Amino acid sequence: MGSLVLPRNALRMIARAFTRDMIASELEQAGLAVPTDDAEMITAWVAHLAHVFDPSDNPFSRDSLLMGLTSGGIAFLQDNDLLSDALKRSLLLNVLTIDGDALMQSLLSRVLRETPTVANVVESKSTDDIENVINNEHVKIVFIDAYRFEIEQLAKMVEYLTASRDYLQFVLFTDVKRFAETYPVLPPALANCITLDKNVPIKSFKGAVRGVVEAVRNRFPGLLKDARQDSRDLVGRIVGDRLRIIEQVGEGGQATIYRADHLLMNRQCAVKVLNDDVMNDPEKAARFVREAKLASAVQHPNIVSVFDFGTDARGTTFMAMELVDGYPLDEELDSRGGTLPVAEVMQYARGIAAGLSALHAMNLVHRDLKPGNVLLHHTPDGRVVPKLSDFGFAIGPESIGGPRLTTEGIVVGTIKYISPEQGQAKPVDHRTDIFSFGMMLYRLMVGDVPFDDPNVAQTLIKRIREPAPPIRRYNPNLPFNDEAEHLLMTMLAKKPENRPDSAMTVISQMEKALGLSQKF
Repeated sequence: MGSLVLPRNALRMIARAFTRDMIASELEQAGLAVPTDDAEMITAWVAHLAHVFDPSDNPFSRDSLLMGLTSGGIAFLQDNDLLSDALKRSLLLNVLTIDGDALMQSLLSRVLRETPTVANVVESKSTDDIENVINNEHVKIVFIDAYRFEIEQLAKMVEYLTASRDYLQFVLFTDVKRFAETYPVLPPALANCITLDKNVPIKSFKGAVRGVVEAVRNRFPGLLKDARQDSRDLVGRIVGDRLRIIEQVGEGGQATIYRADHLLMNRQCAVKVLNDDVMNDPEKAARFVREAKLASAVQHPNIVSVFDFGTDARGTTFMAMELVDGYPLDEELDSRGGTLPVAEVMQYARGIAAGLSALHAMNLVHRDLKPGNVLLHHTPDGRVVPKLSDFGFAIGPESIGGPRLTTEGIVVGTIKYISPEQGQAKPVDHRTDIFSFGMMLYRLMVGDVPFDDPNVAQTLIKRIREPAPPIRRYNPNLPFNDEAEHLLMTMLAKKPENRPDSAMTVISQMEKALGLSQKF
């Protein structure tokens, strides 16, 4: 069998379903070396499974295994008798509940026992002898009412018990509001715990418990990023009385992005927090809030969902968004040599067009469409969904975002992609996004954009005066026919009225011209 290379999303999904210890144990039992690198270890295990699945090492069987493993996980291995006895035992989700409230503990235990992935539930009133219980009962999840214990001692216990057990997860089963008021800043060991609110309505309790169990199963500590040292000021804190900051995941000139638990919604999310110097500037802070209002106005699968924002009592201005499992399109482009195949570009274009059409239907204009503002989200079933992000330059009705803050006569957006009218600081409508979209398609397919020049002024002059060159001038062998090229040229028309009115329509026509037509 040839060398096996697993896609990044496949590695990620397998890592969520199985811990490092499980996979290492399976390799050791098979007499195989255990690589120290996580990706190499997962790849070695999948190669071993593929040989067990089909000793003839048929590539089609290997592909079937990978598809079943990433989509079905443990269930697929069980159905195909690929689980060793040791792995079967280690995959049992045994749960320990620690609570002095007998009624709530009884309710929690009953729901847990009805959860298909939970094998056994052990109840306790205290943390006495907890380590022996965890070891003897093979406990994977501990639900504990953190409010009933001294916080620092509890944090030390959690840190100690999880240090040598990458499979063990603690869930803080408590009165979240009271807990947050009492402990606004949590020790890191507790800040990383999933939370379940005792005040969840009874009709929603079963769903909340099962959601927490699934969230625990989706964690694979061996591949989790460590919190960066420069994020210690917020890591462990609760922002806006409802967002527990777990780790920093990104940083820009005006804001920092964190991963957080939304305590009221019981979900993980990304939180964008304004940097101090920006937060102290009233105009910039107001622009940030306006961005949040505009972004939250549209809920669409191809737009990063913004569902919470505000300024808390400490003056921290924040925006909570869906946690995208992926990276920007420009990073994907750079990692693959600067261009992508036409069919793949059109696949992304379909999603981007759908997101733009949803924006434009609400009379919103993005004004900064570029590969860096499109995130590629990897779904659990292996799909890659492009999502529009960063509405910092967006404009829309005052009824949605409030008064417009951009000063007339100021050029905004990224020079490489903006339309002629945007480059001249003229009033714009949704068709400026159509132009930027056309520039993006150029960039994705041939690695360059028309009208580019090291001199910004020359770039804008060319964009205003010169027609766009045919895309096949950059690459004569590009599988892009005359009809598709004509449609692309209309997107780059100098005058807005000569451009297509709908992103979705023009991309649908372009796909049809290329023989790639699919329904939106």
